[in-house]
Amino acid sequence: MAAVEYDEFGAGRGERVHAELFAELMTDLALDPTYNHYLNATSARMLAVVNMMSLLGLHRALRGALVGHFATVEITSSPASDRLAQALRRLGAGEAAVFFYTEHVEADAVHEQVVRHGVIDGLLTREPALAKDVAFGVDATVLLEDRFAEEVLGAWRKGRSALRVPL
Repeated sequence: MAAVEYDEFGAGRGERVHAELFAELMTDLALDPTYNHYLNATSARMLAVVNMMSLLGLHRALRGALVGHFATVEITSSPASDRLAQALRRLGAGEAAVFFYTEHVEADAVHEQVVRHGVIDGLLTREPALAKDVAFGVDATVLLEDRFAEEVLGAWRKGRSALRVPL
């Protein structure tokens, strides 16, 4: 996990820290990158996704579920990032917006292999009793992400924003 997080934090290059790249994406899309700026606009279903991640990361007893969550995100993000990059190009988004996702296409494909073979295999070889916890983390992540996706897509199909307040 440390190797993947090292990449997320720019692999020693400050300009490649993914939080900075995301802030640049937001700026490129004329959004405010200030921390928590949109907190009151987002839904409980979105907050459930990030709150679960925080909960799992804060409690050592939940490390198996955290690995399941982490694996789910890394394994599914490369194809999703590719689709998002293509959509942003079609919409004429700027270079920084597209770059955030193109960066994740290749990086997360590598991360997927590290997570599958290093993180999950390593954890379950040392602590096989955590297999059910890892599966729980996967299932919980999929459940919360699916609920959020249903909310967003439902709003778009009705021609309205999924945000709680207008921007």
